[in-house]
Amino acid sequence: MRRTAAALALLVTLVSRSSAEDAPIGWKLQRGETLTYRLENTYKLWPNSRPDGVDSGGNDVDRNRTGSGKFEEKFTLKLEVDDVSTEGDATVTVSFPRVSAHVRMDDTGEEAEWDSQPGKPPVEFGFGPYEFLAKNTWKATIKVNGELAGLQGKNDYLLPGKTKKRVAKGDLSRAEKASELMPMPLPIEFWLQQIFSTIPADGKSKTFKRRLTELQEIGNDYAAEFDSWAEQDGQNCAYYRFEKKDLRIEEKKAGHAPVDFSTGDFRDGDNVKTTLASVRRTIRAYFSTKEGVMMKVEGEARDARMQVGTVARSQDWSCVLEKRKAAK
Repeated sequence: MRRTAAALALLVTLVSRSSAEDAPIGWKLQRGETLTYRLENTYKLWPNSRPDGVDSGGNDVDRNRTGSGKFEEKFTLKLEVDDVSTEGDATVTVSFPRVSAHVRMDDTGEEAEWDSQPGKPPVEFGFGPYEFLAKNTWKATIKVNGELAGLQGKNDYLLPGKTKKRVAKGDLSRAEKASELMPMPLPIEFWLQQIFSTIPADGKSKTFKRRLTELQEIGNDYAAEFDSWAEQDGQNCAYYRFEKKDLRIEEKKAGHAPVDFSTGDFRDGDNVKTTLASVRRTIRAYFSTKEGVMMKVEGEARDARMQVGTVARSQDWSCVLEKRKAAK
């Protein structure tokens, strides 16, 4: 009898271990918990004809009055888990407790910034879309594998006519002129798709789609590859990466006609078509399989833009988990 009980216990242990190893690796969101991420995004642009060919960093005046400057946006993203199904899918309330934006144009010296922390509305009307983010909430549906299945809420922050409204009269101030040039905030979907990228069931053997927004207007999905297991903030994480270096710019400078020297633009109308030449693309993502949460995502993009004149542009962004608070 004792041998039978021991054999049965061993069998249960082996089955349990096998089930755990075979179980899908996914998000482990809990009803009532709150996740807080720090989001940062920086655009820079500078004349591609600059003799040294180096990014100015948005700190020098361009004497040729060719576009040169820097745009920065920083957010605190709050994700409150409203409910979790038996399958592990979750509904989440999305909000931005803190929003800040900064713009500087080197060719004119015009500069402006706004931070929602003091609780005061922006003086410069160009920051209207960012104020909208700070005042509203959205509802997202997240599948257990990390897929963003739905997002509900107003998208006025993407419509300049609704949020960039000037109340003051008279000539524009220098700060207003700078704020007017501030790009619209990146879509909320972009940030959520960075954080909630689909994770392979076994955690490492397959590629999965990572969303990369190319500069300010164009977005593509690329397949990121499992690189290795890496530690991030004390967590053993599956480290995924995507890297791509495009040599089309070098080919064009050498006098060759590179194939497919453009990046598709999803917008309608010939007046908005943009031709881009990619210099470099990099994305790095760290997913904690134990905690079932994305710990960190960081990326960079470098482009030369061929439209009105030649302007080189870059983008660097990051999403970092700052806090995970359990339900009360």
